[in-house]
Amino acid sequence: MRIKIHEAIVTGRYCVRVKFNDGLEKEIDLTPFMKGEVFEPIKNDPNLFERMFIDGGTLCWPTGADVDPYVLYFGSLEEAERRLTISSMK
Repeated sequence: MRIKIHEAIVTGRYCVRVKFNDGLEKEIDLTPFMKGEVFEPIKNDPNLFERMFIDGGTLCWPTGADVDPYVLYFGSLEEAERRLTISSMK
């Protein structure tokens, strides 16, 4: 199954409650995932963070920033890559 974000609600500064297409719900602090130039405007303007939207199952912002749903689902890029590699070997 392809993991997608079904719903996302801002719950605090850089925090969201996410519901995935398999029914899993998580409260996630996005601070560790907000790296690079594309996230700078979002970090500098809390109102911009709240303008997040879902596009194709991915959490996005009007600046072009996004966070992969697999990274959020598994908690880190490393774990997402590990799980996807194992899955593709089956």
